[in-house]
Amino acid sequence: MYLESIESSYNFYEFHHLQSCPNQKHAHDFVYKKLKILDISGFVTTSNTSCNYMFKGCSSLEYIELSNFSTQNVTSMYGMFRECTVLNNIDTSGFVMTNCTTTAYMFNKCFELETIDLTGVTTSKVKEAQGMFYECNNLVSVDARNWSSSALNDISNMLYGCDKLKTVYLNSLNNLSGAYMMNSFYNSRQIEYLDIRS
Repeated sequence: MYLESIESSYNFYEFHHLQSCPNQKHAHDFVYKKLKILDISGFVTTSNTSCNYMFKGCSSLEYIELSNFSTQNVTSMYGMFRECTVLNNIDTSGFVMTNCTTTAYMFNKCFELETIDLTGVTTSKVKEAQGMFYECNNLVSVDARNWSSSALNDISNMLYGCDKLKTVYLNSLNNLSGAYMMNSFYNSRQIEYLDIRS
């Protein structure tokens, strides 16, 4: 079964039996305006290296189940959840990003997202995280305390416009050397606790 078979009128869709992404350059097939709940637990992407814009524009998507989402060969997650404007819950436990090099604009304009826990995510190869949470203006907490910054070279606009953000754990960012950091916290004026210790 291919992603193209999903009907835009579905409110709930289970991907338990889907074995791989279709062979295509970018997985753009999730632009379904009425999709509200999505379960892709156990989704295997062994033949795919790009999840760019995978869920972009799913403007009714409220919850996505990502437990054991297998993306071990994916190298780019650019704009993966971009403009999922009512998405309020993302479970990233078991999310595999061991070969991913870019998470740029991954959650851009996820207006209803309040918290994100990335503590269990391996990011040792991520080079670009610019605009990752750009204009997530209801985001209150970001926990990425186990992130590795050894390869990071761009975190510009990472938390740009997160004007309700209060708590940030971005441990190891103090190890950045020569990374581009312009406007990383621009207009994130409510931050009360910022931890960037290694």
